[in-house]
Amino acid sequence: MQVIKFTGKTSQLMVAAANALEAAKKEKNKHQKAEDAAKEVVARLLLEERQVNIDLLKTKDVIIVQCDGTDTMKIERKESQRFDGKAFALLHPELNEEFTRATPATYFDSLLTQ
Repeated sequence: MQVIKFTGKTSQLMVAAANALEAAKKEKNKHQKAEDAAKEVVARLLLEERQVNIDLLKTKDVIIVQCDGTDTMKIERKESQRFDGKAFALLHPELNEEFTRATPATYFDSLLTQ
């Protein structure tokens, strides 16, 4: 580990950046939780009030939710193509090993608490 020290105005700027990182992470997490909660409430209300289970919708099904006559929300079931890396690694371990490589990644974590 390398420790790099700052003082004065540059130190203040670095502390402000660290605080901004920390605040942004908290906001991102808060917004994700709010989004997840909203989706859960919508799914529950559709099931309880209209007997519509969104998990059972077919691909390309679209639901428009109207509230007091206004189109309020669109729920659309889409097909998603995703690569199953775990299954591939089980079925083709040699190929998986051959095409797996380490890549550098840079992470910024604030060590300040707000």
